[in-house]
Amino acid sequence: MSYRIAFSQTGDVLVATISGTSPPPGTLARDIGKHARENAARHLVIDMRRLLDRAGRLRELFSHKSVPRRVAIVDNARNERLYVFAEFDARRRGSTLRRFDDHESAVSWLLGSPSSSA
Repeated sequence: MSYRIAFSQTGDVLVATISGTSPPPGTLARDIGKHARENAARHLVIDMRRLLDRAGRLRELFSHKSVPRRVAIVDNARNERLYVFAEFDARRRGSTLRRFDDHESAVSWLLGSPSSSA
């Protein structure tokens, strides 16, 4: 099985919903970065809940200048441990990445709503 990225955009928020199996490292970053640049997205939500495995790495995502500096990941809580290093690496590169359980919380954090704590 291969992967698929379904993109949608509301205002400045680009949502990339990934399904299937992880592609080779760097592929997701390239595809999402290209789409973010073409659509001038200021905020990015990546929904990983339909991805069957987690072999891909997110660190390449922040090497692309076209990717917003704040990225919200929506994924199941059981995968929390997988994002610890990605969050650290994003900070090291001058970016911020956070994992959320649901889309609404992710968008609230990106847009800076008062209900988005921490």
